[in-house]
Amino acid sequence: MIEKHLNDEGHPIELVRQEELFAIRREWMFDPNEPDWSDELPSIYREVYNKDLNWPDQDGGSFSQEDAELLKSLSNQYKTPTELVMKLLELEISMDGLGRRKGLFNKIESLLKNDWGSLDEILAEKEKAKPTTSITDGTSYDDQLAQLTKELEALQ
Repeated sequence: MIEKHLNDEGHPIELVRQEELFAIRREWMFDPNEPDWSDELPSIYREVYNKDLNWPDQDGGSFSQEDAELLKSLSNQYKTPTELVMKLLELEISMDGLGRRKGLFNKIESLLKNDWGSLDEILAEKEKAKPTTSITDGTSYDDQLAQLTKELEALQ
């Protein structure tokens, strides 16, 4: 944005070359900690400059925006953090083809030990996830427990 602002004021300057933008994009997309599956750099560039570059194809093993949206949908459906699923998939891809997957379980364990949200988010999810109804018939677990207790007492 600084470059565009300076150019708009009549100071022609190039702070970041196209080749550098392409390299930054690749780094973002293949970052081992926070891969940019949604490929944000082209849209950021388009928003600032109101034009597109001839971005090279970067799909060599990376996931697409559609993949990220599908995972987000499934994560919401199954109450699983999207980032966790993405990191597990990235780990699987990084280990693919190796004869011995030395350290795989340690890496999975390390991923699973990470905090996948703030304490407030975790507590809010815990509160929302309190089991109140059964998946099968819609009655509360407390009601089901009371019914089973009555049946047990009747059998004794």
